[in-house]
Amino acid sequence: MNKGTLIFWITVAVAVSVFAVVTVFRMQPPEDFQDPAKMPKPVTTAVVRLEPVVRTYTTQGTVEAASRVDMNVETPGTIAAIHFHEGQAVRKGQVLIRLRADKQAAQRMEASAGMNAAQTTINLTEAEVSRAEANLDAARAAKELAESEYNRYDELYKKEFVSALELDQKRTAYHREIANFRAAQEALSSMKAQLGQSIARLSEAQARLAYSSALTSETTLYAPFTGIIGQKFVDLGDYVMPGEKVVTVVDNSRMRVAFNVPERYLGALEEGLAVRVRVEGFPEALIPGQVDFISPAVNLESRTVTVKALLDRQAAQKLRAGQFATVNLALDTRDGLVIPEQALIPQGEKYFVYVAKKDGTADFREVRIGVRETGRVQITAGLKRGEKVVVSGVQKLFDGAVLKETSPEKPGKTAIKPSQKPQAD
Repeated sequence: MNKGTLIFWITVAVAVSVFAVVTVFRMQPPEDFQDPAKMPKPVTTAVVRLEPVVRTYTTQGTVEAASRVDMNVETPGTIAAIHFHEGQAVRKGQVLIRLRADKQAAQRMEASAGMNAAQTTINLTEAEVSRAEANLDAARAAKELAESEYNRYDELYKKEFVSALELDQKRTAYHREIANFRAAQEALSSMKAQLGQSIARLSEAQARLAYSSALTSETTLYAPFTGIIGQKFVDLGDYVMPGEKVVTVVDNSRMRVAFNVPERYLGALEEGLAVRVRVEGFPEALIPGQVDFISPAVNLESRTVTVKALLDRQAAQKLRAGQFATVNLALDTRDGLVIPEQALIPQGEKYFVYVAKKDGTADFREVRIGVRETGRVQITAGLKRGEKVVVSGVQKLFDGAVLKETSPEKPGKTAIKPSQKPQAD
């Protein structure tokens, strides 16, 4: 056999040997590569911890000014002057609108004249009453003197010291003084009656003056508080009626948010509870506030309670009444089991996690969630404190998979903040 032939057959033998080894390797792989379940899956875990959890309720609300009023006039009249423009800042007590007050001024002058006349009559009548009282006193004294003389003459007549004619004269004088006394009494009563009538006329005139003064004051509209003029509904020269809206005044220095809470949360509601508000138009800002009003009655149709929260003055300074808001109300704080949110595996309306068992395998387990925030979630059922859940590497896991843990994550101690309606009570 020549040298070339020998090299050819050696090459063929080496190729056959390599092919045989590869074929045997493919047909009989190592035991560890035959069963995928036995292949360790690298994962990161986190410990289920017991931490403070804020139970929250999220709903929709409306921003409103702490003070807002639609003003109207109390007396009909024509608008004579308007002392503001829309959007103007005004102070409490500042004049806003004046009505024409000619009729009211005339009524006031008439009432004032009537009061003066009544007062003059009273002064004159009081003088007459004084004279009548003096006349009555004189008549009383004369009557008493005549009575004494008559009694004395009667005693003398019985002793026959005076005649019957003299006694009759004293009796006649006594009866005359009685008549004078009664006439003085009637005159005094008449004067007092006239004085009473004059006093009544004075009171009536004073009442008319007070009424006309009130009507005059009602022709001027004043700002009820310091704030901003809103919409104006009338113009110069318009005739307005009582109850007709003329202007809106708003105090935007303090803003509130009004919202409704289901009656099942009544036990947790109290003044001072914290709220965080996100307002349409300011999506980046969370505005803090505190509950300062809880309605004393439950709405029978919606079974909800109206709640209002006063917002932080500085954070709410750009808000306007009527804006739409998302309100997050912190009801109370409780201890709860907390895990990283990325450990959750949603399937339909249910949630699952992979639990790292002590034997190093994965347990696919259903859980129930409560309060939830970005990055963290409360677990209300399905886990125990101290267990480990798989946080990363869940894509290739299955129930019973062998786990290869890396360093477990260590969540912080910050309590879950209010951000979402509770999934379970």
